[in-house]
Amino acid sequence: MNNGLKRNRNPENAPYSDSVEVTGAGRWVHFAGQMGGQWKEDGSYELPESVEQQISGVFANLGTALAAVSAEPAHVVSMTVYLRDIIDFPAYSRVRTEFFGDTPPASIVVQALLKDEAHIELVPIAFVPEAE
Repeated sequence: MNNGLKRNRNPENAPYSDSVEVTGAGRWVHFAGQMGGQWKEDGSYELPESVEQQISGVFANLGTALAAVSAEPAHVVSMTVYLRDIIDFPAYSRVRTEFFGDTPPASIVVQALLKDEAHIELVPIAFVPEAE
């Protein structure tokens, strides 16, 4: 899918894009940080205990956030990823590859001190091209 998005991957099988060139008309969508838990009716936020559940949950939450603005994973052009422990990178990378398939965004991954018991937080930016 091009639709105004050209991904430059070097090497071509890299799990991320070196850059994503945006051309044409469309909407930019900047998202708040996404974590791998769920909001409860009482307003509290509950995070799963395991790193793997949080990683799966963060991509499920990202999918929901994208759908809310009529976007899909291929529209994510850039993403900053914060991991509590960089040792979790392989688990993150596996789920990320499943989520984005052959349209990975340009990304940066850093180890960071995160809120409460969070192990991962994503901050994506998407470009949604106008319908052709």
